[in-house]
Amino acid sequence: MKQKLLTILLSFLILGNADLSYGQSACQDVVYLKNGSVIRGMVTEMIPGQTIKIQTTDGSLFVYKMEEVDKVIKESIAKKTSDHLGIDAREGSFFPGVEAGIQLGVGPYGVHRIKADYTYNYTVLPMLSVGAGTGIRYFFDNKKTHGDAALVPVFITANIHGKSNILGPYFALAGGYTMNASDEFNGEGVLFNSQFGIRYPVGTASTMYCGMGYGIQDMRFQGVVWTSNYTFKINTFTKSSGCFEICTGLNF
Repeated sequence: MKQKLLTILLSFLILGNADLSYGQSACQDVVYLKNGSVIRGMVTEMIPGQTIKIQTTDGSLFVYKMEEVDKVIKESIAKKTSDHLGIDAREGSFFPGVEAGIQLGVGPYGVHRIKADYTYNYTVLPMLSVGAGTGIRYFFDNKKTHGDAALVPVFITANIHGKSNILGPYFALAGGYTMNASDEFNGEGVLFNSQFGIRYPVGTASTMYCGMGYGIQDMRFQGVVWTSNYTFKINTFTKSSGCFEICTGLNF
C-alpha cells in the first residue's frame, strides 16, 4: 500500500511539472529499467502499478510495465556550446546574409570604394555553402574615374568554413558582373573577390564574421591621348581596379 501511494505521488509530480520543465528546456525525465536500459525524454502518462509512457526528443513513444521500471527521476539538461548550430551549417538550409565593407584601392588603377551586399545562400554541406547576391559598390570621385560611380553587382559566391558552434576560420570566393547605376545601368565589367577571416556564433542560429581580402573590378577609365599634331583627346578604356578589403557580415 505504501509503495502504491509513493507511485501515485511520483506520477503527479512528474506529470504536473512536465510542461513547465520542457518549456524552459532545463530538465528531462529519465526512466531506468531493471534490464539496465536508460530512456530520456518526457513522461506523458503513468498508470500506477501498470504502465508508464515516455516520449523521447525524436518523437518516439515507449511504453513499459511498471514491473520493468527500476526508478524514474528528473535530471538537468546541461547547456553545451554544440547546442548552437548556425543556420549556415545546417545541411539543406536556405539562409540570407548581409555584408558591409571598405575597399581600399591598390595598384595603378586602384580606386577607394565602400560596399554593401545582400546574399541568399544554400548549405550544400555542413562546412560548405553557395549562394547568389547583389548590392552596391560606391567608387569615390578621383582623377581616374572623373566622378563618383555607383556600381550594382550580380554575383555568385561559395563559402568554406569550420564548425559553426565555435570561433573559427572561413574562406570565401565571389564572382560576377556589375552595372553602372551612374550611367543608366550600362554594363561596367566583371568582378572577382577572395576573402578570409574569423566567424563566430551569435544567438541561437546566426553567425557573424569579420574578414579581409582582395578584389578586382573591371571598369572604365578616362585618359588624355596626345595626337601627332600636338592636340589631345579624351580616351575611355577598361582596366582592372584592384582593392584590399576589410568587411563584416551576418548570416541569419
